[in-house]
Order: sequence, then structure tokens, then C-alpha cells
Amino acid sequence: MKKEFTVEYQQVLVGMRIRELRKKQGMSQEALALRSGVDRTYITTLEAGTRNMSIVSISKVCHGLNLSLEEFFTSPLFEQLIQDDTEE
Repeated sequence: MKKEFTVEYQQVLVGMRIRELRKKQGMSQEALALRSGVDRTYITTLEAGTRNMSIVSISKVCHGLNLSLEEFFTSPLFEQLIQDDTEE
């Protein structure tokens, strides 16, 4: 049986991943925002899981983290989402 993941749940996962990677690099939200070309408050809302990101925004944040999109989404956080998507 396929588990349904809400948009809100997916936003939280993306926010958790951003926070995880940012902290792993010892970077502040402000530093990530500057490197990504976005406002610091935008990073705050992303990490809180309260904003739905476009692929362009995800790409900007990945650039700021010096990661590819593939590296960003290669995480145990996203494994269940990927498995469910491929089982259809």
C-alpha cells in the first residue's frame, strides 16, 4: 500500500535537509543566504518547512551549499518518497 506524503510533509523534509547540510558545513543561515543569492529570512522559512520551493530555489540553495541536486536529494530522508514514487 502506497503511503501518501503531503506537500507540507515534503516541505519539512526539504527544510530538514537544508539545515542538516548547512550545519554540517558550519555555515550560518545568513552565510547560506548570501552564497545562494536569497534573503536570510527565506532560508529560515525553508528550514522551518513553511515554504514550498521551486526547482530554481532548490538549485540556488544547492549552489550555496556547493552541491548538485543529486547530492541534495541523496539522503535517507528522501528514500521513502523515492521508493513510493517508483513503485507505481
